[in-house]
Amino acid sequence: MKKKETSELEEFRKNTDNSLKFERKKTDNYFESESQSIENVSDNIVSKNRREADNKLQESRAKADVKKNEADHPTPLLDAERSRSDLARIIARNEEDQIRLEERDQKKHISQALLNTERSDTDKNLHTERDNSDIATATSSVKVNKAEEALLIRDTYLGILSHDLKNPLTTISLSSNVIKRAILKNEPDLSIIIKYLEAIDLNVSTMNRMIEDLLEVEQMVNGDLKLNLKNCNINDLIDESKLLFELIATSKNFEIKVESSNAGLFAQVDHDRILQVLSNLIGNAVKYAGTGGVITLSVIKNNEKLVISVKDDGPGIPLEKLDVIFERFSQLSGEGKKGAGLGLFISRWIVESHKGKIFVKSVVGEGSTFSFTLPSL
Repeated sequence: MKKKETSELEEFRKNTDNSLKFERKKTDNYFESESQSIENVSDNIVSKNRREADNKLQESRAKADVKKNEADHPTPLLDAERSRSDLARIIARNEEDQIRLEERDQKKHISQALLNTERSDTDKNLHTERDNSDIATATSSVKVNKAEEALLIRDTYLGILSHDLKNPLTTISLSSNVIKRAILKNEPDLSIIIKYLEAIDLNVSTMNRMIEDLLEVEQMVNGDLKLNLKNCNINDLIDESKLLFELIATSKNFEIKVESSNAGLFAQVDHDRILQVLSNLIGNAVKYAGTGGVITLSVIKNNEKLVISVKDDGPGIPLEKLDVIFERFSQLSGEGKKGAGLGLFISRWIVESHKGKIFVKSVVGEGSTFSFTLPSL
C-alpha cells in the first residue's frame, strides 16, 4: 500500500475511534442522567407516601388524644408505645432506604457489566475486521506490486529485445551476403553455402527464443521457470554457441577459441536455456570488449560439477560492479552500449534453476572470465 493511502486509512480509523469514544461518552452520560432521574422520581414517591402515612398517623393520634383528654386519666403506657412505634418506623425506613440503595448499586453494576461486555465484543469485532481488511489490502498490494513489476520487466525486456535482436539479424544478413556471392561464382563451394545456411538457422532459432522469453518474462517475477531437461553434450553446446557468433566475431576482428579437457562432458539441462546463457555471456564479451581480441570458451569437470567459462581480454570490470553485476537492471557503462541490464540477471536465473552457480572474475585492463556450474552426469 502506498504511503498516501496508508495515511488516509489511518486518519479514517482515527476519526472512527474518536467518534466511537464520543458516542460512548454520550451514552454513559445519558444512562447516568436517566438513572438519576428515575431514582429522583422513585425517592419523591417514597417520600410522598411516607409523609402521607405520617400525616394519617398524626391525625389518628390527635383523635386518640382528644378522647384521652375527655376520659381525663393518665396514659404513660400509650406515650411509651408511641415512642417505640416511631423508633421502629424510623429503623424500618432506614433499612428500606439501605436496601433500595444496594439494589440500585447492583443494577448499575449489572448494567455497566453488560454494557462493557457489549463494548468489548464491538471492539473485538472492529479489530478483527480491521485485521482482515489489512490482510486483504496487503494481499491486494502485493498483487499490484507484482503486476507493476511484471509490466516494468516486460517493458524493459522489450528494449533489450529490440537491441539484442540486432546480433542475430546481423549474422543472418552477413550469411545471406556470403551465400549470394558464392552463388554468383561459376563454381560455388557448397560446403561454404551449407555452413552459412546453418548459421542462419541457428540465429533464427535464437531470435525465436528471445521472443518466447518475452512471453515468459512473468515467470521470472514469480521465480518459476519450466525446464525441458535432456542429457546434453556440453561440448556440442559450446560449439553451437560459437557458431552463432562466428560471423559477428569475424566482422569485429575477434577470435573465438574453444578449450575443453574432455570431448564427452554431459549434463541434464534445458538445451535452449543453457545456449541462451552462453549467448548472453559471449554477446557481452563482444559488446564490451570493443574491436579485436580473443574470446575463449571452455568447459572442465570439477568433482561432480561442470564449469563452463567465457573469457575475454577486454577492459575488465570495476571492483564495485562485481557485487551487483548479476542483479536486475545492473549495467556496465560504456559508450554506445545499450540495454537495461537484464542479460546477466536472466542468465543467473536460468543457471540457478539448473541448481548451478554463476560468477565472474575480472581485473581492470586485463579482461573478465564469466563462469557457471552445472551438475554433471
